Order: sequence, then C-alpha cells, then structure tokens
Amino acid sequence: MDLCGVKVKHACFGQGTIASLENGRVRVLFDTACGEKLFVYPDVFKGFLTALDEGANAQIIQDLAAKNEAEKRSAAQRMERMQAFREQVAAEKTASRSVRSKLTAAKK
Repeated sequence: MDLCGVKVKHACFGQGTIASLENGRVRVLFDTACGEKLFVYPDVFKGFLTALDEGANAQIIQDLAAKNEAEKRSAAQRMERMQAFREQVAAEKTASRSVRSKLTAAKK
C-alpha cells in the first residue's frame, strides 16, 4: 500500500498529509504553520504520528512488526559474534598459558 496522501495526526504539529515515503523517511506536510517535516519510518508511528486511515494503520503495524523482527535477528547475530569472539579469546589465553608454562618448565 502506498502511504502517499494518507492523512495523519501528530501529537504536537496537528493534522497533515504524507507527501512521500522513501529511504526509511516519511515526509509529512502539516496543515498548520509548521509546514513540512521529515520523520523516521515506521518508528514515528510508535507514539508521535497516527494514521487516520485504518488500511494505512494495518500496513504501518505490519512494517513496525517487520522492523522489530529484523532488529531482533540483528541483535541475536551480534550476540553470536560476541560469544564466538569471547570463546576465541579464551582459547588463545589458554594456549598462551600452556606455552608459557612449558617454557618455564624447560628453563628449570
């Protein structure tokens, strides 16, 4: 669904219309004197902006859920990489201690 032309309401700026949605940004033209504003999509719909069209709301909820899922996957991948790095460092420390103890024993 194309969100261009959808009426929205902002907590501070009042009512406006979505002018464009591209590169993760939504451009809204407000009816009040504040004019045009640019927001991060779909994050702005978590509490500041509300679509006045139910069909648009359904699409926005899906987009929020998809972004949330992607962020969870990304966080899980980061945690896996960190754990692998920790295990690698621990293995290198153990190998280093082993070599050091062998060298010390050989000197005696």
